[in-house]
Amino acid sequence: MEEILTEDGVIKARKAAIRRIKDSYPGSKLELWRKVYWLVKNTH
Repeated sequence: MEEILTEDGVIKARKAAIRRIKDSYPGSKLELWRKVYWLVKNTH
């Protein structure tokens, strides 16, 4: 239980949750926003 409260535990849990959301909703607005943001960020 203590490992969940550490900073690494929180980061890992957040990444896992985001990955599950992306896998559940492949065409979601979150995924689209991230792709657009990445493209804009990398074209400059």
